[in-house]
Amino acid sequence: EIHQNRVKVNIIGRWSEILPKKGVEVIKELIKVTKDYDQYFLNFLVGYNGTDEMLAAIKDIAKEARKDKNLKITEKTLKKNLWSGHLPPIDFLIRTGSKGDPHNSVGFMMWYCANSQLYFTDTTYPDFNKKEFNKAINDFVRRQRRFGK
Repeated sequence: EIHQNRVKVNIIGRWSEILPKKGVEVIKELIKVTKDYDQYFLNFLVGYNGTDEMLAAIKDIAKEARKDKNLKITEKTLKKNLWSGHLPPIDFLIRTGSKGDPHNSVGFMMWYCANSQLYFTDTTYPDFNKKEFNKAINDFVRRQRRFGK
């Protein structure tokens, strides 16, 4: 169905450092064969930590700045150096299994969640079914987006 629906697969994080070699090879191939798809996007965060992502981007920018003393550091500069720099902003984030303990989301895609709507549920991911998804979406559509205002 990935090919039929032209789903581009993105894997973000330190996945290549923590997964077995065979898993890394399979994921690299999946990314390669879906790289030109543009109908839908399926994003996985494996070995991801928002603080690590931001630090890696800052370190890359610092290296660039040492080479180019005239480098202007802008929003665009930071975004292009993020692991997730190719993704659009997040409109709606569903955090499963965490209503009573949402701190595990700290730092999660901090650049992209600035104006996102967040939804926390006690339902864990394996039990998060179509009914639960529709409940979350219905909650989202009733909200008034203010985009930081």
